Amino acid sequence: PVVNFECEVYPTNSHSLFMFVNIRFLNDQNDQPRECIMTFRDITEKKLIQERFCHNEKLVAIGQLAAGLAHELNNPLGNILGYTRMIQDHINGDAKTGAKLNIICEETKKCSRIIQQLLKLARRDKLVLHKWDLNMVVDYVLVNMGCRFRESDITMDVNIRNSLPEIPFDRQQFEQALINVLTNSVQALSNTNQKYKRIEIWTAELENELAVYIRDNGPGLPGDVIDHIFEPFFTTKKSGGGTGLGLAITATIMQKHGGSTDLVHSRKGSTCFRLTMPHQKETIKND
Repeated sequence: PVVNFECEVYPTNSHSLFMFVNIRFLNDQNDQPRECIMTFRDITEKKLIQERFCHNEKLVAIGQLAAGLAHELNNPLGNILGYTRMIQDHINGDAKTGAKLNIICEETKKCSRIIQQLLKLARRDKLVLHKWDLNMVVDYVLVNMGCRFRESDITMDVNIRNSLPEIPFDRQQFEQALINVLTNSVQALSNTNQKYKRIEIWTAELENELAVYIRDNGPGLPGDVIDHIFEPFFTTKKSGGGTGLGLAITATIMQKHGGSTDLVHSRKGSTCFRLTMPHQKETIKND
Protein backbone atom coordinates (compact mmCIF):
# COMPACT_ATOMS: atom_id res chain seq x y z
CA PRO A 1 0.00 0.00 0.00
CA VAL A 2 0.98 3.60 -0.58
CA VAL A 3 -0.15 6.23 1.92
CA ASN A 4 -0.10 9.99 1.22
CA PHE A 5 2.65 9.90 -1.37
CA GLU A 6 3.18 13.51 -2.44
CA CYS A 7 3.72 14.20 -6.11
CA GLU A 8 3.51 17.06 -8.59
CA VAL A 9 1.21 16.68 -11.59
CA TYR A 10 1.48 18.71 -14.80
CA PRO A 11 -1.89 18.87 -16.60
CA THR A 12 -1.76 20.02 -20.22
CA ASN A 13 -1.75 23.81 -20.66
CA SER A 14 -2.07 24.42 -16.94
CA HIS A 15 -0.05 25.14 -13.83
CA SER A 16 1.25 22.19 -11.89
CA LEU A 17 -0.85 20.63 -9.14
CA PHE A 18 0.31 18.95 -5.96
CA MET A 19 -1.41 15.69 -5.02
CA PHE A 20 -1.50 13.12 -2.25
CA VAL A 21 -1.70 9.66 -3.84
CA ASN A 22 -3.02 6.64 -1.93
CA ILE A 23 -3.00 3.10 -3.30
CA ARG A 24 -4.62 0.01 -1.77
CA PHE A 25 -4.50 -3.51 -3.22
CA LEU A 26 -7.45 -5.87 -2.93
CA ASN A 27 -7.06 -9.65 -3.07
CA ASP A 28 -9.58 -12.27 -4.01
CA GLN A 29 -10.68 -15.25 -1.89
CA ASN A 30 -7.49 -17.09 -2.80
CA ASP A 31 -5.42 -14.17 -1.57
CA GLN A 32 -4.35 -13.32 -5.11
CA PRO A 33 -4.17 -9.69 -6.32
CA ARG A 34 -7.50 -8.79 -7.86
CA GLU A 35 -7.55 -5.01 -8.19
CA CYS A 36 -6.20 -1.81 -6.70
CA ILE A 37 -7.83 1.42 -5.65
CA MET A 38 -6.02 4.70 -6.25
CA THR A 39 -7.18 7.98 -4.78
CA PHE A 40 -5.84 11.46 -5.47
CA ARG A 41 -6.27 14.45 -3.16
CA ASP A 42 -5.46 17.94 -4.38
CA ILE A 43 -3.20 19.68 -1.82
CA THR A 44 -2.14 22.58 -4.06
CA GLU A 45 -3.82 25.19 -1.87
CA LYS A 46 -2.23 23.69 1.24
CA LYS A 47 1.21 23.87 -0.42
CA LEU A 48 0.64 27.50 -1.40
CA ILE A 49 -0.32 28.35 2.18
CA GLN A 50 2.85 26.64 3.40
CA GLU A 51 4.93 28.60 0.90
CA ARG A 52 3.32 31.88 2.00
CA PHE A 53 3.99 30.97 5.62
CA CYS A 54 7.66 30.26 4.83
CA HIS A 55 7.85 33.54 2.90
CA ASN A 56 6.43 35.44 5.89
CA GLU A 57 8.95 33.72 8.16
CA LYS A 58 11.71 34.99 5.88
CA LEU A 59 10.28 38.51 6.09
CA VAL A 60 10.27 38.34 9.90
CA ALA A 61 13.91 37.26 9.90
CA ILE A 62 14.82 40.01 7.43
CA GLY A 63 12.95 42.52 9.60
CA GLN A 64 15.02 41.62 12.63
CA LEU A 65 18.18 41.80 10.54
CA ALA A 66 17.22 45.13 8.97
CA ALA A 67 16.41 46.76 12.29
CA GLY A 68 19.87 45.94 13.58
CA LEU A 69 21.61 46.84 10.32
CA ALA A 70 19.91 50.23 10.06
CA HIS A 71 21.11 51.30 13.48
CA GLU A 72 24.60 49.84 13.22
CA LEU A 73 25.40 50.86 9.63
CA ASN A 74 23.61 54.17 9.00
CA ASN A 75 25.84 56.11 11.40
CA PRO A 76 29.20 54.92 9.97
CA LEU A 77 27.87 55.31 6.43
CA GLY A 78 26.89 58.89 7.27
CA ASN A 79 30.40 59.51 8.60
CA ILE A 80 32.01 58.06 5.47
CA LEU A 81 29.85 60.28 3.27
CA GLY A 82 30.50 63.36 5.41
CA TYR A 83 34.28 62.98 5.54
CA THR A 84 34.45 62.17 1.81
CA ARG A 85 32.65 65.43 1.01
CA MET A 86 35.02 67.32 3.33
CA ILE A 87 38.00 65.88 1.44
CA GLN A 88 36.35 66.86 -1.87
CA ASP A 89 36.34 70.47 -0.69
CA HIS A 90 40.11 70.41 -0.17
CA ILE A 91 41.56 68.59 -3.17
CA ASN A 92 42.30 71.84 -5.05
CA GLY A 93 40.97 70.84 -8.45
CA ASP A 94 42.54 67.39 -8.59
CA ALA A 95 40.05 65.89 -11.09
CA LYS A 96 41.38 62.33 -10.83
CA THR A 97 41.05 62.24 -7.04
CA GLY A 98 37.70 64.02 -7.26
CA ALA A 99 36.34 61.30 -9.55
CA LYS A 100 37.42 58.59 -7.11
CA LEU A 101 35.81 60.45 -4.22
CA ASN A 102 32.59 60.72 -6.22
CA ILE A 103 32.60 56.95 -6.59
CA ILE A 104 32.97 56.59 -2.81
CA CYS A 105 30.02 58.95 -2.29
CA GLU A 106 27.79 57.11 -4.77
CA GLU A 107 28.64 53.67 -3.40
CA THR A 108 27.98 54.88 0.15
CA LYS A 109 24.58 56.24 -0.91
CA LYS A 110 23.84 52.89 -2.59
CA CYS A 111 24.54 51.05 0.68
CA SER A 112 22.23 53.43 2.50
CA ARG A 113 19.46 52.90 -0.07
CA ILE A 114 19.72 49.11 0.30
CA ILE A 115 19.27 49.44 4.07
CA GLN A 116 16.23 51.66 3.56
CA GLN A 117 14.76 49.13 1.13
CA LEU A 118 15.25 46.39 3.70
CA LEU A 119 13.37 48.46 6.25
CA LYS A 120 10.52 49.10 3.80
CA LEU A 121 10.28 45.37 3.15
CA ALA A 122 10.25 44.35 6.79
CA ARG A 123 8.45 47.00 8.77
CA ARG A 124 4.72 46.86 9.30
CA ASP A 125 3.75 50.48 8.73
CA LYS A 126 0.12 51.32 9.39
CA LEU A 127 -1.65 52.03 6.13
CA VAL A 128 -2.84 55.61 5.68
CA LEU A 129 -6.10 54.85 3.91
CA HIS A 130 -8.03 57.38 1.86
CA LYS A 131 -10.37 56.91 -1.07
CA TRP A 132 -8.59 57.57 -4.34
CA ASP A 133 -9.29 57.38 -8.05
CA LEU A 134 -6.99 54.53 -9.12
CA ASN A 135 -6.76 55.84 -12.68
CA MET A 136 -5.59 59.25 -11.45
CA VAL A 137 -2.83 57.67 -9.34
CA VAL A 138 -1.69 55.48 -12.25
CA ASP A 139 -1.57 58.56 -14.52
CA TYR A 140 0.47 60.42 -11.90
CA VAL A 141 3.06 57.62 -11.71
CA LEU A 142 3.34 57.43 -15.51
CA VAL A 143 3.90 61.19 -15.82
CA ASN A 144 6.63 61.08 -13.17
CA MET A 145 8.35 58.12 -14.83
CA GLY A 146 8.03 59.62 -18.32
CA CYS A 147 11.69 60.62 -18.53
CA ARG A 148 12.79 57.05 -17.80
CA PHE A 149 10.60 55.72 -20.59
CA ARG A 150 12.00 58.27 -23.02
CA GLU A 151 15.63 57.60 -22.00
CA SER A 152 15.14 53.89 -22.71
CA ASP A 153 13.21 54.61 -25.96
CA ILE A 154 10.13 52.79 -24.64
CA THR A 155 6.65 53.38 -26.07
CA MET A 156 3.83 53.45 -23.51
CA ASP A 157 0.46 52.00 -24.42
CA VAL A 158 -2.05 53.16 -21.79
CA ASN A 159 -5.63 51.92 -21.62
CA ILE A 160 -7.39 53.34 -18.54
CA ARG A 161 -10.88 51.99 -17.91
CA ASN A 162 -13.38 54.79 -17.41
CA SER A 163 -15.61 55.22 -14.35
CA LEU A 164 -13.76 53.03 -11.88
CA PRO A 165 -15.11 53.41 -8.33
CA GLU A 166 -12.89 55.17 -5.80
CA ILE A 167 -11.39 52.68 -3.36
CA PRO A 168 -9.42 53.10 -0.12
CA PHE A 169 -5.67 52.57 -0.28
CA ASP A 170 -2.40 54.09 0.89
CA ARG A 171 -1.46 56.19 -2.13
CA GLN A 172 2.23 56.58 -1.30
CA GLN A 173 2.79 52.87 -0.77
CA PHE A 174 0.76 51.87 -3.84
CA GLU A 175 2.75 54.31 -5.99
CA GLN A 176 5.94 52.65 -4.75
CA ALA A 177 4.56 49.21 -5.63
CA LEU A 178 3.60 50.32 -9.14
CA ILE A 179 6.96 52.07 -9.69
CA ASN A 180 8.79 48.88 -8.68
CA VAL A 181 6.97 46.78 -11.30
CA LEU A 182 7.38 49.43 -14.02
CA THR A 183 11.08 49.75 -13.17
CA ASN A 184 11.39 45.99 -13.56
CA SER A 185 9.90 46.24 -17.06
CA VAL A 186 12.15 49.17 -18.00
CA GLN A 187 15.24 47.23 -16.90
CA ALA A 188 14.12 44.11 -18.78
CA LEU A 189 13.66 46.12 -21.99
CA SER A 190 16.90 48.06 -21.52
CA ASN A 191 18.86 44.80 -21.65
CA THR A 192 17.51 43.82 -25.07
CA ASN A 193 18.56 44.82 -28.56
CA GLN A 194 15.07 44.78 -30.02
CA LYS A 195 14.11 47.81 -32.05
CA TYR A 196 10.57 48.34 -30.75
CA LYS A 197 10.21 48.42 -26.96
CA ARG A 198 6.73 48.67 -25.49
CA ILE A 199 5.08 48.67 -22.07
CA GLU A 200 1.30 48.33 -21.86
CA ILE A 201 -0.60 49.33 -18.75
CA TRP A 202 -4.33 49.10 -18.20
CA THR A 203 -6.83 49.08 -15.36
CA ALA A 204 -9.82 46.81 -14.91
CA GLU A 205 -12.69 46.18 -12.52
CA LEU A 206 -12.91 42.56 -11.42
CA GLU A 207 -15.60 40.93 -9.29
CA ASN A 208 -14.51 42.21 -5.88
CA GLU A 209 -11.40 44.20 -6.68
CA LEU A 210 -9.69 46.63 -9.00
CA ALA A 211 -6.63 45.62 -10.97
CA VAL A 212 -3.70 47.25 -12.72
CA TYR A 213 -1.97 45.20 -15.44
CA ILE A 214 1.59 45.91 -16.61
CA ARG A 215 2.89 44.06 -19.67
CA ASP A 216 6.17 44.49 -21.54
CA ASN A 217 7.47 42.88 -24.72
CA GLY A 218 10.83 41.99 -23.21
CA PRO A 219 12.66 38.65 -23.22
CA GLY A 220 10.49 37.06 -20.51
CA LEU A 221 11.59 35.15 -17.44
CA PRO A 222 13.26 31.72 -17.57
CA GLY A 223 10.97 28.99 -16.28
CA ASP A 224 13.34 28.01 -13.47
CA VAL A 225 13.21 31.47 -11.83
CA ILE A 226 9.48 32.20 -11.95
CA ASP A 227 8.81 30.57 -8.57
CA HIS A 228 11.43 32.77 -6.91
CA ILE A 229 10.78 36.26 -8.28
CA PHE A 230 9.01 37.50 -5.12
CA GLU A 231 11.73 36.25 -2.79
CA PRO A 232 13.89 38.94 -1.15
CA PHE A 233 17.32 39.37 -2.77
CA PHE A 234 16.47 37.13 -5.73
CA THR A 235 17.45 38.82 -8.98
CA THR A 236 18.27 37.80 -12.55
CA LYS A 237 20.26 40.99 -13.12
CA LYS A 238 24.03 41.06 -13.32
CA SER A 239 26.06 42.01 -10.26
CA GLY A 240 25.34 45.63 -9.36
CA GLY A 241 22.19 45.73 -11.49
CA GLY A 242 19.69 45.40 -8.65
CA THR A 243 19.14 44.29 -5.08
CA GLY A 244 16.32 41.83 -5.74
CA LEU A 245 14.02 43.68 -3.31
CA GLY A 246 11.66 45.54 -5.69
CA LEU A 247 9.12 42.78 -6.34
CA ALA A 248 9.36 41.52 -2.75
CA ILE A 249 8.50 45.01 -1.48
CA THR A 250 5.64 45.26 -4.00
CA ALA A 251 4.21 41.92 -2.89
CA THR A 252 4.37 43.01 0.76
CA ILE A 253 2.63 46.33 0.04
CA MET A 254 -0.21 44.72 -1.92
CA GLN A 255 -0.63 41.99 0.69
CA LYS A 256 -1.00 44.65 3.41
CA HIS A 257 -3.84 46.14 1.34
CA GLY A 258 -5.61 42.78 1.21
CA GLY A 259 -4.72 42.46 -2.45
CA SER A 260 -2.09 40.57 -4.40
CA THR A 261 0.81 40.79 -6.84
CA ASP A 262 0.58 38.12 -9.55
CA LEU A 263 2.68 37.10 -12.49
CA VAL A 264 -0.04 36.51 -15.09
CA HIS A 265 2.37 35.03 -17.63
CA SER A 266 5.95 35.29 -18.83
CA ARG A 267 7.29 34.13 -22.16
CA LYS A 268 9.54 35.50 -24.85
CA GLY A 269 8.03 38.76 -26.02
CA SER A 270 5.47 39.15 -23.22
CA THR A 271 5.64 39.39 -19.43
CA CYS A 272 2.54 40.53 -17.57
CA PHE A 273 2.09 41.44 -13.89
CA ARG A 274 -1.18 42.25 -12.12
CA LEU A 275 -1.68 44.32 -8.96
CA THR A 276 -5.07 43.97 -7.27
CA MET A 277 -6.83 45.70 -4.36
CA PRO A 278 -10.27 44.95 -2.88
CA HIS A 279 -13.21 47.32 -3.25
CA GLN A 280 -14.00 47.59 0.43
CA LYS A 281 -11.72 48.31 3.35
CA GLU A 282 -11.94 50.43 6.50
CA THR A 283 -10.97 53.93 5.46
CA ILE A 284 -10.76 57.62 6.27
CA LYS A 285 -12.72 59.77 3.84
CA ASN A 286 -10.55 61.77 1.51
CA ASP A 287 -10.83 65.57 1.82
